[in-house]
Amino acid sequence: MAAVIHFRNWCETNLLIRPALVQHMTDVEGLDSVDSFANRTTSQVREDIKSMRRAPDPTNANATIGVTARESMTIHRISKYGMLLILVQRTHTPALGTIPNLLFIGQFYDENPDLMEGESYPLPPHPPKFNNRDGRIMMENIESWARTAYGYRGIRLDYIFRENSELPVVGDPGFLRADDGSCSIEEELVRRAAHTGAVFRRNNQKFWVMLHAVTHETDAYNHVRQFAPSLNGRAAYFALFAQYRGRGHFTNERQAAVRVLATLHWNVLAAGNDNTQRRNRQLAAFTRGGGGRGGDGRSGGRGQGNGATNRLQSNVPDRFSRNGILLNDGGYSNQIWREEFTQEERNICLEMRRNRRNGGGRGGRGREGRGGRGRGISAVHDGRADQEETKEESNNESNNDGRGAGAGMSRRRR
Repeated sequence: MAAVIHFRNWCETNLLIRPALVQHMTDVEGLDSVDSFANRTTSQVREDIKSMRRAPDPTNANATIGVTARESMTIHRISKYGMLLILVQRTHTPALGTIPNLLFIGQFYDENPDLMEGESYPLPPHPPKFNNRDGRIMMENIESWARTAYGYRGIRLDYIFRENSELPVVGDPGFLRADDGSCSIEEELVRRAAHTGAVFRRNNQKFWVMLHAVTHETDAYNHVRQFAPSLNGRAAYFALFAQYRGRGHFTNERQAAVRVLATLHWNVLAAGNDNTQRRNRQLAAFTRGGGGRGGDGRSGGRGQGNGATNRLQSNVPDRFSRNGILLNDGGYSNQIWREEFTQEERNICLEMRRNRRNGGGRGGRGREGRGGRGRGISAVHDGRADQEETKEESNNESNNDGRGAGAGMSRRRR
């Protein structure tokens, strides 16, 4: 009886409904609590209001109670308010049942009658078939679909897989409030709608139908087939989540990333070793043995002789100064010469430079035969006639024998 008195006081004081109408509504129609309105549809509430209009007025025998337009709309809003309280598992208090809250709820139901009171509501197209190679993306597609799909009683289907299944909700922003503080019936339903009862069972089955369509005839169906008899979409979703986005999945992704990094690390090391070995081979080819690059007389021409053990690669041309000094230090750039070579390696190259100056190098042809390719510093003209004559005589003698290594300067300057 105390609950009925509280309900009457709320209707008369907060909602400004006439006491005679409130008394008839509670005593005759049996609508003596918010819960009694909750399961009544719009058409049923409309019939109740017609009955109230015809009821006699207890204070005037010749008149009826009558229901004003404002009172009729308020009674409709009480019905929607009670329906929402049951869905979000809240208990009526005068602090929740204010006129602005009832106005907001009534407008939402009036704008979405098929969604909030219809037996079914059209669902968006299902996501594409599941693909194991893009499991994470497929799970995100399923979640995106659920955030745009509405089930029975207008509840958005992503409430099926919300983390906290039981009340109380930690950090509840309040009645009809979203997490950012704005008014939102959708967020209220998603955050607090029950995971038990007939409404959840129907919506859970809708969610399962989508998961079945997405995973059937794929490898992912092996993880959800056990939930087919019960049509348990929530359990099927978490089975897929554990496989494709759970701890094991992230462990596999991490291991794959570690393998890729390890491969890159060793590839870089191998490439560095190859470059080091290539440089060492070039240095060894340059510093091996003595003697110049040229024929030894027995080769019979300009080809490299068997005795020339110090050979440069064919793609590294020699550049000489006027006095026969090798300028390019073995074909290496200045940066490599300064930064890559050790002091010992530079000493070896400098020693080879001195050997080239003293041992001869590329030469010219003699007058009577094809001489060798040796040309040392002694072959550079310095302006003295006696050196030119001595050099020419040496060339003639070597060419007459057919085996000489010409000294290069075959003509006397005039």
